[in-house]
Amino acid sequence: MKRLDYKTSRKVEFKPLYDFLSMFVENCQNDKIKSLFYVSESLEQLQLNIQDDNQASNFFFRKLKQCADFADHYIELEKFIIYMDVLLGTHYKPLQLYKKNLLNIILNHIDEYFTSDEYCVIRHLVSFNNEQIDDIIALGQQRIEKNNKANQFFTCEIYLIEGQYKKALSLVEESKWNGILLDYKADLLHYKRQLKWQSLWQTTPKVTYQQRYA
Repeated sequence: MKRLDYKTSRKVEFKPLYDFLSMFVENCQNDKIKSLFYVSESLEQLQLNIQDDNQASNFFFRKLKQCADFADHYIELEKFIIYMDVLLGTHYKPLQLYKKNLLNIILNHIDEYFTSDEYCVIRHLVSFNNEQIDDIIALGQQRIEKNNKANQFFTCEIYLIEGQYKKALSLVEESKWNGILLDYKADLLHYKRQLKWQSLWQTTPKVTYQQRYA
């Protein structure tokens, strides 16, 4: 299954999130939290209402943390971490502490391979930008053999997820791609077409009359 890059993964739609949270609010005994939730008509309004009220912040953090703790797989875990980030913001200390502890748990459970599933969660637990992808990979591979072929495969996939096609091609020859890497084939072809198109528009160096006819 093709995974989303970091920026796209964090684009949460209001309606699905609202519907998901409503099952917690229905059984909530706190009328203030219910009121803050039900008057929210947009994601921005929901964020403000929750972040401006400690009781609401604590309520939704507990509920989403419970979902994360019992997630069946990393893809589901990533979704709940994103929900918490979106709703609670970067200044909610219990979430930051939880993310720090979760990072250590995941790192301690990495055995033999650092996979894209683990990467996709960890990128939400640390400060992220495109310049730090290699740092996250190094963090995930710090206790394992980095250069075996399986890890090259997974690292290649991580680069593909984040659109780092040049780095991906340096790890695995295109002719040897198989399995999940094939999901990114169209993206790679688009990247290569862009390179070819850009090269057609590169300006040629000026040549003097003497140089041309020497």
